[in-house]
Amino acid sequence: ARMLREERVQIAATSVAGSYFAQEGLFGYAARDWGPQALRMVLANIHPQLLGIVAAGDASITSLADLKGKRITRVSGAPELQHHVAALLAFAGLTWADVTVVPVHGYAAAIEALIANKADAAFAASGTPPLQKLASSPRGLAWPVVPHADQAGWAALARTAPYFVAIDGTQGAGLSDKIPVEGVSWPYPVLVTLARRSSEEIYPTVSELHSRFRSYRDQVPGNAGWELKRQPRAWAIPWHEASVRLFREQGLWGEAQQAHNEQLIRRQQVLRDAWESLHRTATAQEINEVAHDRLWL
Repeated sequence: ARMLREERVQIAATSVAGSYFAQEGLFGYAARDWGPQALRMVLANIHPQLLGIVAAGDASITSLADLKGKRITRVSGAPELQHHVAALLAFAGLTWADVTVVPVHGYAAAIEALIANKADAAFAASGTPPLQKLASSPRGLAWPVVPHADQAGWAALARTAPYFVAIDGTQGAGLSDKIPVEGVSWPYPVLVTLARRSSEEIYPTVSELHSRFRSYRDQVPGNAGWELKRQPRAWAIPWHEASVRLFREQGLWGEAQQAHNEQLIRRQQVLRDAWESLHRTATAQEINEVAHDRLWL
């Protein structure tokens, strides 16, 4: 996002941190020199890798509700990861107070805690190497199901983390095409640009990525996720007008998608107005570096 803001690039490949959290002004973007960013999606990769809670296979955790009373890792100094976990606990009506917190220092340490039987569950990405070590350990691994039909659960999840999408996990440790797992993920990478970039500037890129899709689809594992029809046309940040133009040309855009997009654009303006109002009205004492993030939130 910094390179976008400094106009060193026109498009950036990001994760949820550089897209949704940047839009919301959360975590690092709550700093005084940042604030909520007016970003637009250009294209996203929807892959069959799970980004969610993984459990030790012997911990009897088959659903998120089974996490109650279990030992779950919390990575120190990683508030974004803690946010993901809190959102998934909310899916089952749980909070951090309903589990036993096991502090760890880093992602690899979280998985090691499961292997060593110091914890029962952790946030993980199914395609990462540490999970293969867990899968081959005496404890094994399991992916708690996140039912795609659970409307109440998804509503609770969306209130905290609307960037999660429903995925049938087929790639990574403990997953296969023959035995998919109902779970969650988010688009990764997400190509984003600034709202002020014109359609004439962005359209040639997104159009080229679409028209040449078959030539690069099989070149790298995961490239199939760039296919236009897989795009999350009602996600957590708005689409750029150039991408909307392409969706319309391909018959992939309707009134529901347009209304959702417009609502997200309005949200960005509300967030920006709130940010500017804060800095107009807050006193110097209130807005010092220690208090600023808390005051904004």
